[in-house]
Amino acid sequence: MADKKAKKARPAAPKQTAKKVVKKAAPATAKPAAKAAAKAKTKTIFFTGFPGFIGKRLVHKLLEENAQTRFVMLVQEKFFDAAQRSVDDLAQTMPTAKTNIELLPGDLTVDGFGFDAATTNRLRRDVTEVWHLAAVYDLAVPEKIAWNINVEGTRRVLDFCEGLKNFDKLVYVSTCYVAGKRTGLVVEEDLDYGQGFKNHYESTKFEAEVLVRKRMDKVPTVVIRPAIVVGDSKTGATDKYDGPYFIVRFFADLERRNILKHLQGMRLPSMGKGQAYFNTVPIDYLVDAMCHIVKNPKAIGKTFQISDPDPCTTRELVDLIAEAFGLGKSRGVIPLSVIRLITSAPKLGPFVGMPPQGLDYIDQSAVFDCQNTLEFLKGADIRCPSPREYTARMVEYTRKHLKERGMKAKY
Repeated sequence: MADKKAKKARPAAPKQTAKKVVKKAAPATAKPAAKAAAKAKTKTIFFTGFPGFIGKRLVHKLLEENAQTRFVMLVQEKFFDAAQRSVDDLAQTMPTAKTNIELLPGDLTVDGFGFDAATTNRLRRDVTEVWHLAAVYDLAVPEKIAWNINVEGTRRVLDFCEGLKNFDKLVYVSTCYVAGKRTGLVVEEDLDYGQGFKNHYESTKFEAEVLVRKRMDKVPTVVIRPAIVVGDSKTGATDKYDGPYFIVRFFADLERRNILKHLQGMRLPSMGKGQAYFNTVPIDYLVDAMCHIVKNPKAIGKTFQISDPDPCTTRELVDLIAEAFGLGKSRGVIPLSVIRLITSAPKLGPFVGMPPQGLDYIDQSAVFDCQNTLEFLKGADIRCPSPREYTARMVEYTRKHLKERGMKAKY
């Protein structure tokens, strides 16, 4: 259904001082002093989404801040070897990783995660925080799979939290794109505006956040909504090639095939209308911002959109990428309808390498407010770098790793 409150024209530049229309989440229940005193001295975090791109970086940061933090990682059997390799990598710079990280086989799609009674009882006694990152991120995911993992998996995490004896908080990672097809300013406390959705990833992440908000009176929660996450702003390092990487990889493929040298200095067309904002945040900013925010007790019950307060438009981002490859700024545009035909063509589609589902984000005129985030980061040396600062590093890293496994990852 069309968003009745949304602006239909291209939004004005983001004004992060705009007055918010707030739908307040249910307040977290205050804990008795006796219960607080009974908490274990050592923080034990039950963590889902390891060894994912964001998860690995978060665990490294949390151990960096407190080497004694203990982790219990819910890991699917098929990812167990990868998780063990990630622990080994962490241990090279964080010696306590070997002893403080427990990899626990389990499954979000099974009630109780498939744990036996003894494991469940141990976790109920020891776990003090839960960080829930695991989700299906594929934009083409079938509804049934997305629902069972993103919605039912979140319900199971909430059930687990309610059974913990020394529970402090849940850190729940949602996405800015619970906004679905909304346009105009999207405030952090906004959620249900009757908006439609572009895919089952968006709709199920929306439903999961609805569950989280409904149970905040029993499960104190900090909700984190990242925008499109890209590699490290300082090194370009990433192992998640989606979002703007489809454009980067396309140019890198042309370069590898010795085609790009014939286009040097040319001004190629941009994509779509080009005036919608394409909001990206580097992984280092996301991790630093998250870890700083969740330490503040006042963050409980609030939602934080980790987004760029001054994002580039699609056209500006395409220009930055083109310039990093030695091309001129874009001239004109290729309509999305034409790009859809190209990406769906049997021979051209694989060459371009962009899934049709990703095209829906090129012309979405949404502005993601981040006032809560900026307020909680005041006084901290944490700033969202602009794509103008890191796009060249992003391009260079992709060039060097073009043939690595995973480069063809879905959005």
